[in-house]
Amino acid sequence: MKNAVDSGECHVITATTIIDKERAAQVHFQCPFQISSYGFIRNTLDPHIIVNTVKDLNRVGLTVGISTGTFYETFIPEISAATIIKSPTGTQALLKLAAQGKIHAIIADINDLISFKRNPANNCSDCHVRSFGSTVEMASFTTKNIVSSNAPSVGVAFGVLFFIKIIYNKL
Repeated sequence: MKNAVDSGECHVITATTIIDKERAAQVHFQCPFQISSYGFIRNTLDPHIIVNTVKDLNRVGLTVGISTGTFYETFIPEISAATIIKSPTGTQALLKLAAQGKIHAIIADINDLISFKRNPANNCSDCHVRSFGSTVEMASFTTKNIVSSNAPSVGVAFGVLFFIKIIYNKL
């Protein structure tokens, strides 16, 4: 997403993006509009393997899904004993794999995981969702590569036009 705003392909990313110091150094975040936390969803595949915390995912024999290009990739070193399935197409593809019993768990945004579990069409009513870590703020962002312009802002242009209209009407 950062590449899209930096290249000018788009001007703003409105996705719920986690604000952290590393990202804030690279992009300009707008005001936070959502608070969330990290989470994981665990299905009933191999129910004898108990997973109550994110540390429990660090186990040989577990398969854990993570979306590539997301903040959640930073958790891979913490669960290096597990088999990691990286999805370039996002969390939804991984959630389908979990519901089908093809992977054990997914690390993602807690709000996304709860929404998925609550939807009866996803066949994941026996899944459990756990949060971990601190709460995080999320916001949209623009590029830090903003260049100045001599063009007037919309507000200035509107004000000038409004002033001209008043003067013209009085003549």
